[in-house]
Amino acid sequence: MCSWHVVSSLVIALVAFLAPRPVEAQCLATHGSIVAIGCEDLAISRDDGATFTHTGLRVVAVTVTDDERVFVANDAEPPSLFEVGAGHVALPLTEVAALASVGRSVVVVGSREPSDPEEITRTVVLVRGADGTVRELGSLGAWSSATRVSATGTERAPRVEIVMAFGLSCWGTVQVRRAIVDARGAQIADLSNDMECAYHGEGCGGFFDVEIGAHGTAYAVRAPSDDGTERPGPLLLVRPTERTTPTTLDVPSGATLSVAHNGQLTLALLDGVLHRLEGTRATSLGGQIDRDARLVHVDDRGRPYAESAQGLARFSRGAGWSPIRP
Repeated sequence: MCSWHVVSSLVIALVAFLAPRPVEAQCLATHGSIVAIGCEDLAISRDDGATFTHTGLRVVAVTVTDDERVFVANDAEPPSLFEVGAGHVALPLTEVAALASVGRSVVVVGSREPSDPEEITRTVVLVRGADGTVRELGSLGAWSSATRVSATGTERAPRVEIVMAFGLSCWGTVQVRRAIVDARGAQIADLSNDMECAYHGEGCGGFFDVEIGAHGTAYAVRAPSDDGTERPGPLLLVRPTERTTPTTLDVPSGATLSVAHNGQLTLALLDGVLHRLEGTRATSLGGQIDRDARLVHVDDRGRPYAESAQGLARFSRGAGWSPIRP
């Protein structure tokens, strides 16, 4: 029998096909000359990755504000938000899934267990302002323990985007939902919804891997066919109301594809070759790296970070791919 599960935009719904991801997006954060990396042992560089200082901190998420302060969250009960080298504040959450920053403010996305056992666990969005106060921005009637978050707007009026994919083990990802949380509350829309088909035993769109770009975009590749082989074809731009449009980027069978963005720029790594995605248009940027490498981050300068068996590397137009060794 098929089983339902919820995964984030970075997680492929058919878990048997997942490749190891030593550096997840929530364990890597950058801004300006700051590079903070690692959840088991947080290491911080203040010279753009040339040297690192190990903190010994075990964290679940990290972010860097515009004024280059490093904030982390732990997995205590209840969890806390720490400014590295300064104080901390306990959070009214059960679990922290993601951190983001906008200006000097920190956005915290996590879960809150209901007091009534018949109610569902909610996703809660908190904002720690530049003055250190924590307020609730909004909440959603759904929860994913591995959530991808983007924050835009201003310190006083942040706008938080949360994207979740709902998967069925028989069919892969069958629904992609995007929520915008701001001062007006939460607005939720489907980017794609094949649940009705899945309930009747059909895969419909059959998305295998859904990844998120800037400006509310989502990109997908198809699921394997019935005989287990992957269906080649163009990368698809996923739009609201269940519409998809082919991009100019072809994805061969068995290809390794990953997408990352910094809120403005969307990049894709296809079999180790870097591309820029602008809606349905893909432009090759070259920069060959190992075929199995995956994008994990794009910094505020537009430089992508990729993880492979050789470790973490960063790309720049002048130097190409260079190793980052914390």
